Amino acid sequence: MKKIKNILFKNVNTVLISLSSIFICNAQTLKRVKPQSDSYITVEAEDFENQTATTKREWKIVSKNNIPKTRRDPDKEHLQGSSNSKYLELLPDSLYGDNEKKIEGKNYSKTPGKVAILSYTANFKTEGKYYVWVRGFSTGGDDNSIHVGIDGNWPESGKQLYLCEELRDKWSWSSSKFGNTEKCGTTKRVFINITKPGRHEVMFSMREDGFEFDKWAMTKSPGKKPK
Repeated sequence: MKKIKNILFKNVNTVLISLSSIFICNAQTLKRVKPQSDSYITVEAEDFENQTATTKREWKIVSKNNIPKTRRDPDKEHLQGSSNSKYLELLPDSLYGDNEKKIEGKNYSKTPGKVAILSYTANFKTEGKYYVWVRGFSTGGDDNSIHVGIDGNWPESGKQLYLCEELRDKWSWSSSKFGNTEKCGTTKRVFINITKPGRHEVMFSMREDGFEFDKWAMTKSPGKKPK
């Protein structure tokens, strides 16, 4: 009888330890984004909650103590000027220079939500139209764009956020949509619609590999540029 009690006690402890481990793991991986005001949110790119569709390309954290090892990354790190000296880069980076070809679904994705999807759970206090800003670093026309989605959907208004030529080779904020007829203009902006207050899943996915991603922000004011 004593032996049976010992076995049961041991099994119960094992279950409790396992459940405790699961809880701790979830507590470490689930990152909730809190709004800074009723209509403004800003987030560090590396604070993503989840990353999926990483067979072809993957977002890697770049920091002083963590330089990703990959055979294809032709440009150097850009830690100087990045927020908290840390950012994400979409690797490997094979779409670089005029001699490289765009391969749909590998180093380029015209269709959003197909490759390297980042997810963030954000709490929106108010519904409405939110303009999306991204702080990124590009070195040319082949690593300067990204897609934005919401709650598993990829609306036309969230496609092809890009850094124009004037914003290259430095960390820059942009809300401009690719194909803008103005030079770094704001007539065509990337935005998403929040239909009701509460928690929503904000997502980003690859358009071009090599994109360097520092922060993102959302604001209901079209004239409010993040700092």
